[in-house]
Amino acid sequence: MWFLAPLIAALGAAYMYEKFEQSSEEVAIVCVAVALAGIVLTLVSAPWPVHFLLALILLASRLFNTQALDI
Repeated sequence: MWFLAPLIAALGAAYMYEKFEQSSEEVAIVCVAVALAGIVLTLVSAPWPVHFLLALILLASRLFNTQALDI
């Protein structure tokens, strides 16, 4: 279950990005870098059932989010 640490760090960085997006561009960029690194570490270290669950969540969010489909 140690793969959850980078996932939690990535979620925290995504939350902090929203807070710092308007006030400090440099901190927002660092938050994006931390989030991307956390997601990559999570995907590499997670077992296959978690990969499957993440893929289902991603597909469901793309199917049910009409704004994401309107490009």
